[in-house]
Amino acid sequence: MNIENCLILHALAPCKPDVHDWVSPAAHVSFTGLELLEPETLPKPDILYVAAPAFLLQHRAFLQKDCFIVCCGKLEDLTGQPHHAYLLFLEKPSTIQGIFNNLNRLFCRLRDWDCKLNEALLSGADAQHFLDISEDLFTNPVVLLTDTLHIAGIIPKSGSAHPDIQFMEENKFLPPQMVQQLTSKAYLQKAESFYTIGFYYPPNYMDCTIVIRKFCQNPWHLNILCTYGIYTEPTDVDLVLLRHVSKYIIAAANRQQELNAQFSNRSGSFLYDLLSGTAPKGKELEATASYLHLPLTGTYQLYVISFRTPLESHSRYVLLNLDQMIPSVLKLIYHESILILDNLGDGADASHEKVIMEALHVQLPINNAYCGISQPFQDLRLLKDVFLLTRRTAKLEMKIHPDRLYYAVRDTFATSLLATAAEQIDITLLYLRELDRLRTYDEQHHSNNMELLRVLLEHERNITSVSKVMHLHRNSVLYRVNRIQQILHVSLDDADVRLNLLLSFKALQLMHEEA
Repeated sequence: MNIENCLILHALAPCKPDVHDWVSPAAHVSFTGLELLEPETLPKPDILYVAAPAFLLQHRAFLQKDCFIVCCGKLEDLTGQPHHAYLLFLEKPSTIQGIFNNLNRLFCRLRDWDCKLNEALLSGADAQHFLDISEDLFTNPVVLLTDTLHIAGIIPKSGSAHPDIQFMEENKFLPPQMVQQLTSKAYLQKAESFYTIGFYYPPNYMDCTIVIRKFCQNPWHLNILCTYGIYTEPTDVDLVLLRHVSKYIIAAANRQQELNAQFSNRSGSFLYDLLSGTAPKGKELEATASYLHLPLTGTYQLYVISFRTPLESHSRYVLLNLDQMIPSVLKLIYHESILILDNLGDGADASHEKVIMEALHVQLPINNAYCGISQPFQDLRLLKDVFLLTRRTAKLEMKIHPDRLYYAVRDTFATSLLATAAEQIDITLLYLRELDRLRTYDEQHHSNNMELLRVLLEHERNITSVSKVMHLHRNSVLYRVNRIQQILHVSLDDADVRLNLLLSFKALQLMHEEA
C-alpha cells in the first residue's frame, strides 16, 4: 500500500508542518517507502526521506534532486538555499529519530491493515469483515449502503449516541424517516454526484458532513460507502481510507458474484428447461437434478416477482440486487419475471423464508413490483404449473388489491381457481347470470343488495359483522337477506350456492378490472 501525502501531513500535524515548499495537501502524491537520508543515498521520487537542515547544508546536492524530504527543523535554517526538492519543514522542534519512528509507525500500521484486507479477500470474507478490520482507523461511523437501502456493513463506533446510527446497527437498514428523505430528494438517483469521492456538506439527511464514495460493483449494481462526521469533521484522510477499503469490497463482491454465477448458471439453465418444457426425461433428468443438488422430490416454494411498469433491463437490475441480499437462494429471470426457488428441505431450519421476505420488503416498493407466493410443492417437475398458477393468481389479485406487495396462493384459492380457468376460457363464463336479476332490482329500487350479498358471503353470513360493515340494523339485514334469496331463487344455506356466488363476485371484480 502506498502512503499518500495527506496521511503524512496528518501524522506530522503535532509538529506543525510548514507546507510552503511542499506539494499541496490535496495533491495525490504517494510513497512506497521511508528512509533516513544518508550521504550515499540515491534519491527516488517515491521514497519519503527524513533529514536535518544541517545535513542538507552539508550535502547541498540533495536539494537539487527531485525528491521529498521531511526536515526536522524550521524553514529559516535553510533560508537562501535554492532547491528543487520538496521540503516539509517542522516548526515544532523534534528529533530525527522521533520523526522517523512516528512516520515508520504510520507506514507499518497502514501496511498491516492492507495485509489484513488482502487476507480477508483471499478467505472470501463479507463486507462487514472488511469494515471490522478498518474500525481503528476511523473516528466516525462508517456505513456501506446498497442502492436498495440495505446496510451491507457498518462501523457504528461503540457508544454512539446518534439514534440513526444505533438504528442502522440494530436493524441493518435505514430508519424510515431517512428513507423518506433519500427518496423525496432523489439522493440515490444522483449517482454521478458521488462517483468521485468527496465531501457532502449540510444541510443533508444526516445534518453533518459526510464523505461519500459511490462505486459500481457491476454495470447494474451500486454501493455507497460513507462516513458521517458526527464526532470529528472528516478530512482528506477519510477520503483516502474509504477509497482504499472500497477497492477490496468491490473485489470481494465481484469474486463472490463469479462463484455464485457458476452455480446459478447451471442451476438456472436446468430450471429454465423445466419451465419451458425442454428438460430431459427419465434417468437423465434425475441425474442432472442430483448433480445440481436439486432433488426432484422435496419441498419447494416459488416466489414470482412481477413489475407493474416494466422497464428495459429492470428484471436484470433487481436480480443483481437480490444476488447481493440473498446470494445462497436460487434465482432466475423468466418471461420478464424474477423467480426465486426456496428449497424448504426437511424442516424450517433449512428455509430461507425470513431472509427472502426481508429482501423482498426492500426491493418490491422501490421497484414498483409485487410478488406471488406459491403453495409448498413436493415435485420439482411441477415447476411450470406452479409458476403459471402463481403468476396468474398474483396478476389477478393485484388488479383487485393494487396496494398490496404480496399475493399468496394459499390465501386466494378462489382467485387461483379463476386464474387456472382464465388460461383456457373467457372469465365472463364463470359469472352467474342470475346475479343480473339482483343488479336490475337494485337499479329499479335504488338499493345495494349486490353489495350486501357480497359482504354477507365474505363474512360467512355473520349478521353482526354485516350490520357493522353496512351500517344497518340487524333486523334490516335479515329482512334483506331473505329478499335476496327470493329474487335469486336460491337458499344461502346451500354451501355450493355460496361458493358459486363468491366465485361470481370474484369474476365480476376481475371483469371490471380488465374492462
